[in-house]
Amino acid sequence: MDGVELTCRVLIDQGSQTSFITDHIAQQLHLRRSRSEVEYVGVGTSEVKRSKYQVGLKIRAKDQYIDVTAQVLKSLTGLLPGRYVNIQCMKHLQGIELADPHCFEPGKIDLLLGADIHAYIILEGLKTGPKGSPIAQNTRFGWILSGEVTQVSLSGVRNNEPVASTNHITVAFAQTDHNHDLQKFWELEEVPKSMPWTEEDRRCEVLFEETTTQTADGRYEVQLPWKQTQCLSLGSGKETAFRRLLQLEKILNRDHKLKAKYMESMQNYIDEGHVEQVDAQSSTANSTITYLPHQPVKKIVDGQLKIRIVFDASQKSETGVSLNDVLLTEPSLQISIPRVIMR
Repeated sequence: MDGVELTCRVLIDQGSQTSFITDHIAQQLHLRRSRSEVEYVGVGTSEVKRSKYQVGLKIRAKDQYIDVTAQVLKSLTGLLPGRYVNIQCMKHLQGIELADPHCFEPGKIDLLLGADIHAYIILEGLKTGPKGSPIAQNTRFGWILSGEVTQVSLSGVRNNEPVASTNHITVAFAQTDHNHDLQKFWELEEVPKSMPWTEEDRRCEVLFEETTTQTADGRYEVQLPWKQTQCLSLGSGKETAFRRLLQLEKILNRDHKLKAKYMESMQNYIDEGHVEQVDAQSSTANSTITYLPHQPVKKIVDGQLKIRIVFDASQKSETGVSLNDVLLTEPSLQISIPRVIMR
C-alpha cells in the first residue's frame, strides 16, 4: 500500500473464516489500522485470543492485484513446514512453478489467507502423487502444496521414524457485534412490562373476587386470604401480645399527649366497627383467638401530632408461626424504584 512493497510468506488456509497478518509486516507496510475486535481460536487449543485491529492491503498475483482485509496479530503460527522436506524426489512436482520456491524450507508465516480469499485464487489444475506426498494445486500465485508430508531425508531415503507435526493452522473467529451486545445489555436492564404472577398470587385474587361483599352502609368486606390449612398451625400469641402491651403502657404513661391520641384512635376503631371486643371463651376446636401486638406510628404535621396504630402481624406465636405466615399476599401495587428511574 502507498507504494511500499514487501515479499511475504503466505499460508493459505481455507478453514479460517478470515485473513490475518502479523503486526511486524503491517508496520513495515505502513498499513492504516481500523478498530475491529475479533476473537479467534487456533487448532489444537481452546484458548480464546483477541485481535483488536484490521488493515487493508493488496497482494500481487501473476496477472492482477487482489484486495485483502486482514486482522492484525503478533504472530500467526510456528515455523512451517516443521522440518525440511525434499521435494526433488517427488516426480509429480517436477516442472511446475511453485508460488513459493522455498516452501519446503521451514520459515515464518507473515500472512494467512482465509476462506474469503481461497475460493477466489484457486484455478483449474491438480497434481497428486503417491500416498504420503503433498498435493499441488494451481492458483493465481502459482502452484501451492498441501496435504500429508512424509519426512524424507535430503538424500531421498525415506526415514521410518514417525513424525508428529502439524503443518497447518485453522482459525475460527467470531466478530464482536457491538450492536448485539448493546441490545442484550438493554434487555437485561429493562424493567419487565408486567411482573409474573405466582400460583399464590392467582389464588389470592380469586379469593378476593369470590368473598368481597358490600354491606348495607356501602362498605366492603372481604375474608382473610388463608393459605389452605396452614392457619391451623397458628397459635394464640397471647403471652407475647400481653408482654408487648405492658411495654406499650410504660411508653404511653411517659407521654400523656401520645396516650390521649392513642386511646382516641383506638376508640375510633371501635366506634367505626373496625374492631370489637371478643370473649376469650369464644375459642372453639375449629377456631382460635390470636392476639396481635400493636404500637403507634407518630408524625408531626403542621405542628400537630398525628398517630396511626399498627398491628404487628409478623410477631411469631408460641408455635413459631405468625399471622402473616398463614395469609396469602397479593402482588405489590407500588411502583418499583427501577421503573420510576427508567421513565
